[in-house]
Amino acid sequence: MTAPTDLLAKAKAAPVKTRLEDHVQTIATLRDKQYTWREIAAFLNENGVETDHSKVFRFMQRRSQAFVVPSAADYTRVLPEILIGKGKLADNQSKMLERHFHAHNRTVTYTELAEAVGSDDHRTANAQYGKLGAMVGEALGVNFERSGKRDEAFYSGALCVELQTRSAEGRLQMMMHHELAKAIETLGWFK
Repeated sequence: MTAPTDLLAKAKAAPVKTRLEDHVQTIATLRDKQYTWREIAAFLNENGVETDHSKVFRFMQRRSQAFVVPSAADYTRVLPEILIGKGKLADNQSKMLERHFHAHNRTVTYTELAEAVGSDDHRTANAQYGKLGAMVGEALGVNFERSGKRDEAFYSGALCVELQTRSAEGRLQMMMHHELAKAIETLGWFK
């Protein structure tokens, strides 16, 4: 019998069978034009994307489900396992999470997170914080929101919400989920 961790690793390494993700805009455009799911599947098949109407429908349903912020109890349950128990939390990720937790209104920019680890590159913070968000979100089974500009999963969304307002310097601001902050307080971290 294959160990669960080995089986999970194999599943992650398995190739993606269909790339419907690459055709979201096409599907949405056709739906806006009142095409049925069968007609959309036929259109995709005619253009080299092997699929059927059920796959297209289920894919779009999963994609449209709204992100739900986990409860403080859920965060409290998974954080120690992810961040301490398995030793996955990188020192930089811990420093960023602490900076975010202590920030005014628990609101930061990626530049501020980068500064917390001695970097001036917001992209490094974006990547590291995104990896942390992915670990937390996957453990909680969240349905990640999409990032508007890149149409990719916004992994940091498991930790925070993007604000509509920008910082004085014009940078994207993120506010930590209240439930995450409550869990950090409950766990007694970052005093």
